[in-house]
Amino acid sequence: MGKLLVALDDELEKRFREAVFRRYGMKKGNLTNAISEAIDLWLKSK
Repeated sequence: MGKLLVALDDELEKRFREAVFRRYGMKKGNLTNAISEAIDLWLKSK
């Protein structure tokens, strides 16, 4: 499994975390799953 180190604007990170927590809850791994989904959707749209 690969790893990425990404720097995000503080406000963007806050909004993303809040959206993930609202949709999936505060379980371990939910941020990783949401980021994987976001990257996959981005790649499919290109």
